[in-house]
Amino acid sequence: MKPGPHFSRILIVEDSKFYADAISKMLRTIPGLTVDCADSMDSATQYLAGNKDKYDLALLDLVLPDAPSGEIVDRVRKHGIPIIVFTGLYDPSLKSSLFSKGIVDYVVKDSPVALEYLMELVNYLLFQSGQKVLVACSDPKLRSKQVERLSNIKLSVWACESAVEAKKILAKHDDFSMVIVSDQLSDGTGIELVSDLRRIYNTSQLSILAIPSTTGGFASQYLRYGANDFLRQPYSSEEFLCRVHGALKSKSLLQSLEKAATRDFLTGLLNRRAFFEAAEPSIAQCRRADQPVVLAMADIDHFKTINDSHGHDVGDLALQAVATALKTEARDADIVCRFGGEEFCILLPNLQSANISALFKRFSKTIKAIKVPAPGGLTNISMSFGIVFDPDGKDIEQMIKEADIALYEAKNSGRDKIVVV
Repeated sequence: MKPGPHFSRILIVEDSKFYADAISKMLRTIPGLTVDCADSMDSATQYLAGNKDKYDLALLDLVLPDAPSGEIVDRVRKHGIPIIVFTGLYDPSLKSSLFSKGIVDYVVKDSPVALEYLMELVNYLLFQSGQKVLVACSDPKLRSKQVERLSNIKLSVWACESAVEAKKILAKHDDFSMVIVSDQLSDGTGIELVSDLRRIYNTSQLSILAIPSTTGGFASQYLRYGANDFLRQPYSSEEFLCRVHGALKSKSLLQSLEKAATRDFLTGLLNRRAFFEAAEPSIAQCRRADQPVVLAMADIDHFKTINDSHGHDVGDLALQAVATALKTEARDADIVCRFGGEEFCILLPNLQSANISALFKRFSKTIKAIKVPAPGGLTNISMSFGIVFDPDGKDIEQMIKEADIALYEAKNSGRDKIVVV
């Protein structure tokens, strides 16, 4: 899923001016989001009738001047809009009834923390919408109920009844966020599937929620074999959605931490440490297949002059533009990283010597086409490359040393050069 808000329009139905103003002020900080406020069921009905583009989310108070008993929920549900109830009324039986109707959440106005939670929930829904979730369950009634609940919060839901089907779906589509696994599958147990999946996907790649049966004592086993969480049957709609939200949020946080640890914050390329971790298995695979490896060190020419003449903001733009160009021109198997400062490193597995010149001339041409905005006009960029072609099995440290020597030669021979050793 692409980052950024999925919703474009939200309807708030709230008769308290204080809460309506507070909620709309918070929501309007989200770029690209349109917020409409109604203070009664009648005005909400007018908004719903007059809005040609369907609302993507509704935040509803239950007690309104012309609808004091929560009638607004059914009115909005007719339009197929996901609903968050935000009310001062806490009634457990009413809450249970509303969850059975498919609301997303029931938030009570009992403290400033409730507003913070509401904002977090809306932001979460903006970014989670459309994420793929796979339901693996052999019980058709349970499977159907789970699919319905997940669809209500705008997740993209797939379903199957066997472990074989589940693994085939995940192998074919690499963008699933979560698998929900029940105890019994048509061809085995949920624990076996969880164990198999964890051998392939780590917790930042795939979140797993287990649904053990009431009588089985396997809940802890699911956790041992790799599930992120479990939810024992029977469970409420509210608890099911909370567990799903929690598991998806944990996965997102893990991905953010992983990105912070492995990616250069300015360019988004791999950092030096992550480059070495990714390069080692790539080189090993080439050695096993008797394929050559090419490694290039690349350096932006006169980068200090760019910083000194135009400032570090322009220098940062130059680094970002070069990173984008390198990543765009690189092949799928190539590994590109920001090595430090204005220096970049590229590992190119199975690149034949006859193709080196053409590929790096393309790199150079793309970079020279970059025009970086600067005070007083546009700044041009060029880059020098030092390249080592290795068919014999040198380790990565040795290749970097040799590529550095070639880069030094490229710099000393006038810059904007490609030197291969």
